[in-house]
Amino acid sequence: MVSVAIASSSWEKSDPAQWTSEDVYQILNNSPWSKSVNVTVARGSGYGDSSQGNGRNGGPWSEGIPGGGMGRGGPLGGGGMGRGRRDGGYPPGEQPTAVTVQWESALPVRLAEVKANGGVADAAAMKPLNEYVIAVIGLPKSGFSQGSANSSGDDSDDARLADHLKVITVLSVGHERLNPTKVELNQGRDARTIFHFEKSEPITLHDKDTEFRITADRMEIRKKFPLKDMEFQGKLEL
Repeated sequence: MVSVAIASSSWEKSDPAQWTSEDVYQILNNSPWSKSVNVTVARGSGYGDSSQGNGRNGGPWSEGIPGGGMGRGGPLGGGGMGRGRRDGGYPPGEQPTAVTVQWESALPVRLAEVKANGGVADAAAMKPLNEYVIAVIGLPKSGFSQGSANSSGDDSDDARLADHLKVITVLSVGHERLNPTKVELNQGRDARTIFHFEKSEPITLHDKDTEFRITADRMEIRKKFPLKDMEFQGKLEL
């Protein structure tokens, strides 16, 4: 455990210009700004109702694995590892998956992207963005679209999905709930989905945490980020 702790903090103790490829990978994949999270799926034969789902115990959302859990014996029963169930498995055609939720506007992430693309990571040269930008890497689009059965697979489907995601996506900070002002699909080499949020009221450490959530009829993605972990060079970076 000691070696893991030392490795996980190595990028924090060095000049970004000196970050190694391992440092860059960690920042972009497993850091306070980049977290992997399972996509959860609604219980019930109708695969859930977004008006009921809040992701808490007893709600319509199950774990992001078939059968409701790896042998946990939860309310879906059995804890199976294979086929989904009519009363609470994955919708037809959907597979269990994990996505990465990443604060793309955070300075460490921006610096790591520069390093990943062969550039020089110079924190002093980077100006703060005037918005919060969060990316979801690996978003299963069919699970969050409306009327997917009638989709044609063209650009108009992506436009409708982007508009729908603007409605069902929320960034929660304290009592404030922000919907994205813009959603971009199929961005970058990993075809990420990018959510832009207005920076009307600055998020501070007093807010304690922030939660990103996408809630559709059949699926949900939600991830909470403790703000105390998101400081870089003595400053909260989002």
